[in-house]
Amino acid sequence: MGDGVPVSAGVGSFGVVFGVVGLLFASIGVAGGVRLVRRRAMVHRVLTKGLVAEGLVLETYLSVHGRQHVTTSRRAIIAFRTADGAEHRIYASPRRPLLAGDRVLVRYLPEAPERAVTADAASGGSSALMLLPLAFLGVFVIIGLFFAATGFGMAHFGFAGSASPAP
Repeated sequence: MGDGVPVSAGVGSFGVVFGVVGLLFASIGVAGGVRLVRRRAMVHRVLTKGLVAEGLVLETYLSVHGRQHVTTSRRAIIAFRTADGAEHRIYASPRRPLLAGDRVLVRYLPEAPERAVTADAASGGSSALMLLPLAFLGVFVIIGLFFAATGFGMAHFGFAGSASPAP
């Protein structure tokens, strides 16, 4: 441990790994935010510009999530026909309880009927409610960028220290 070169090189290597993990966290946060905003925009577009069709609830079920903290959500399989007569099915999370055989209104875009939503999806929350997950993802990105800056800073000083000649 006399010349200090292995320690500095180790710090530099650790810093690179730390920085890459930070960038990975930041990119996951950005990708999640983009996906959330795109999904919200698509649903808004379907609800405002989509055609209306009558759907039939084929089946309802509960979807279970989690192992220790179990949550359930209602799901429904809804069949509908587009204006050209083609039959499509969607898996929806309705706002109100549905039973097999119920009729519901469905909105769809003619170019993408597989992205149809139930007409009651309009009551699915405001834009302010979407800010909560976006704020969480923003914090996730900021923390990831902080870790990346810290890691790459350690890498810079670690490698710079190993390149300098020992006195």
